Amino acid sequence: MFVLLLCVGMVFLSACSKGIGEEELKQLHTGMTKSRVEEIIGGHGEMIGETNDDNYRTYTYKYQGEKGGYVIIIYETDFNSYATARTVKAYENHDLK
Repeated sequence: MFVLLLCVGMVFLSACSKGIGEEELKQLHTGMTKSRVEEIIGGHGEMIGETNDDNYRTYTYKYQGEKGGYVIIIYETDFNSYATARTVKAYENHDLK
């Protein structure tokens, strides 16, 4: 019984972290918040870089594709703005299928 529950749980969890697909990528645009991006994608990416300068902090995330490839999304936070949310500055498609 335990093994059956474990298998069902693993299938459920793998379905939750499907990755980004072409349809989700089409919905992304600059200025979108990180929370909205991850709501569309249905999961979190892996932070692979962070830089700071006098006015901005930039974060680079990698999101795995649901059928291969990946997308890099660069977010930034403006230190001079009252809004501190990370917003999309740019994104790159790397052989997303």
